[in-house]
Amino acid sequence: MNILLIFFIAASSPTLPANDSILVKFDSESAQWASPPSGFSAGEFDFGEDDERAGKFAFVRYDLSGDGKEEYFLRALCGNGGCEYGIYDGKTLQQIGDIFGSPVWIRSTIIKKLPVIESYNHMSAAYGLLTRYEFDGNQYQRVSSDSISGAPVDSVFRILKGVLMLK
Repeated sequence: MNILLIFFIAASSPTLPANDSILVKFDSESAQWASPPSGFSAGEFDFGEDDERAGKFAFVRYDLSGDGKEEYFLRALCGNGGCEYGIYDGKTLQQIGDIFGSPVWIRSTIIKKLPVIESYNHMSAAYGLLTRYEFDGNQYQRVSSDSISGAPVDSVFRILKGVLMLK
């Protein structure tokens, strides 16, 4: 089954090399609530409304570029299929993309200085969308979104089971 999923991902993602691997993953439960860094404006993203989270945002951090500054994945509101995340550069705090899904995983393949990101969007018990995002030099862009069902869905979660979960 894992071979089938790896073949599926490779077939729908022809630029991924054979030695590509999944580095880390995160999901809707991974986001931490905290105050934003100085000078940061997250616009439409989910700042809590209750007293405990007022003035804070939900985020996951990971250094995509290897420059020592972690990028921010700011979580917006979540629905049945996953969550929207705005990706913000760790140095400039400028938005460099939007992605959707849960879980989300970061691959080892680098395209235009940043890694490929993939996500799964839950549509039903045994059906979803596998979406791939690549950096174009300025923003992450969705480059493919493929429907998967049955055994390939199960394989996605089996493969992700042993991958480091960001907190």
